[in-house]
Amino acid sequence: MIRSLFLLVLLIFSGCSFKSEPNLWEYKSAQSFESYKQNFLRGNDLLARHDLEQAIKHAKSSSDLSQLASVYLGKCALNKAVGREDECKEFQNIRDLISCQKLRNYYRFLQKDLKHLDSSYLPSRYQDFADALKENNMQKANKALQKMDDPASMMLALSLLGKNATKQSVHAALKQASFYGYKNGVLHLLHELEKREDDPEKKAKLQKKIELLKM
Repeated sequence: MIRSLFLLVLLIFSGCSFKSEPNLWEYKSAQSFESYKQNFLRGNDLLARHDLEQAIKHAKSSSDLSQLASVYLGKCALNKAVGREDECKEFQNIRDLISCQKLRNYYRFLQKDLKHLDSSYLPSRYQDFADALKENNMQKANKALQKMDDPASMMLALSLLGKNATKQSVHAALKQASFYGYKNGVLHLLHELEKREDDPEKKAKLQKKIELLKM
């Protein structure tokens, strides 16, 4: 059960923390972050805020700051995934204390620091996408995004693609976000589709959907 919960957490990187069974503080931090992720994406803002506070609180129970860095990067990634500006300043404040290359390279990925990014340190779901970005091959990057099955990962990839994301990629991410009931993600993706739609009738329908879901 503990193992499966850890697999659900967006940024728990193997090799950056203890090799033995997780201590209770680490487990509680990871569990709280997963709850934060779900509530954040579903638009349960009060619950999400509490979950994030708990994830940070438990992560600060150890001198090993890898878990705290994972929480900070996870928060930054989720903000970017739903179109919110975030420079990952909380991670920047402790970056000099983090030696884990997986975390440091994930930060580079979030910042689109492609020059210094080593994609081999990224979670496998991002590696093909990151390599395509490094090659400046946007067609390949869109295809790599559409092969992902995690909606949060797809939305993050979309944010990194920016205007280079195709409507097909946005539709693919929207389908997954809708399946999981990620309201914040759905609203953001509908806005992204609306910006890319030239047909006045389709644009009006998207706007109507957005207004309806905001109620």
